[in-house]
Amino acid sequence: MKDKVYNVLFLGTGNSARSILAESILNAVGKRRFRAFSAGSYPQGQVHPLALELLRHLEFPADGLRSKSWNEFAVAGSPHLDFAI
Repeated sequence: MKDKVYNVLFLGTGNSARSILAESILNAVGKRRFRAFSAGSYPQGQVHPLALELLRHLEFPADGLRSKSWNEFAVAGSPHLDFAI
């Protein structure tokens, strides 16, 4: 039987730093058991440059990360979420 992959959504306000960091880190260290996403209630529209710099410095993936609204996860076709943090 194939192992289940759990979808995790990290929520914040601006979705520009902390939840972005959590998304990247869990995707990297989740051992393919977790697929992480992040979103915010009032997204800033861009990821904080220092958050991207920190991820790159620590050798975590930073490409493709973007600030997004939690509304993206409340529509048909969005990923089923197992956890929201």
